[in-house]
Amino acid sequence: MLQASETARGLTASGEYMTSNRNLDVFSDPAVIEHYDLQKELQESERLLFQTYLKQGMSILDIGVGAGRTTPYLSEIAGRYIGVDYSEGMIARCRLKFPERVFLQIDASDMSVFPDRSFDAAVFSFNGIDCFSDDQTRNKCLLECARVLRPSGILILSSHNARYLFFAPVLRGISPLKKIWRLAYAIAQSCRNLPSRMVSGAFWRGEGYIRDPLSCGKSIIHATRPEHFARELWQSGFTLTCILGAQYPLKRGVFSEPWYYYVCVKHDAGHARS
Repeated sequence: MLQASETARGLTASGEYMTSNRNLDVFSDPAVIEHYDLQKELQESERLLFQTYLKQGMSILDIGVGAGRTTPYLSEIAGRYIGVDYSEGMIARCRLKFPERVFLQIDASDMSVFPDRSFDAAVFSFNGIDCFSDDQTRNKCLLECARVLRPSGILILSSHNARYLFFAPVLRGISPLKKIWRLAYAIAQSCRNLPSRMVSGAFWRGEGYIRDPLSCGKSIIHATRPEHFARELWQSGFTLTCILGAQYPLKRGVFSEPWYYYVCVKHDAGHARS
């Protein structure tokens, strides 16, 4: 949720949205902060990856911490925990909820407040990497993540799926009436999502910027495919080790998986980049 853009100024000939740096206003909105504050639980995908790759006593940087949804779990296992976000309102909420923890208001594309090799692991949850306004700033963030991590440090993050079209409802174990409601909701959400995705260059190329219809058009987000993101991560100093669908343990097809979780390891010192 750090360093982002909100509104589109228009479409280019290739179907790309021209963006401006206004997502800070969105994430500083008290109503948005309240919405994030209601999100208390880890997703099953996150829980599995945290349990698998994060070890007790690690020094952990929680990037795009928002209202502190991930703070209870990560701070409990961390030997040292710091949460950062570029929204002053989000950081204020975290400090109010967790006064014993350290939270800093900084931009993830410039984390110069931290020396090189400061952390064992970094977590950038809920597709925060996709809120950057341009490729250059997005790349700066990934390079900063590599810089502040120790050799073989772990980076866990998620990113929107550029080929996502259809909202897939969960229908098991619910009453027929709820099934009808969820199907209707899924159809409505898919109808909102599909047109803007299909006209975007991001959908056809497998990466790029799109207006997020599920946020009522308030945000411009980056979306990508795993093969594109793997190259981007490699060039930033990371080796991709695991990809997991957002709706784990449910299995979704390429057109109905909204985002993916990625686990990557910082290249060892001297590892050549290509």
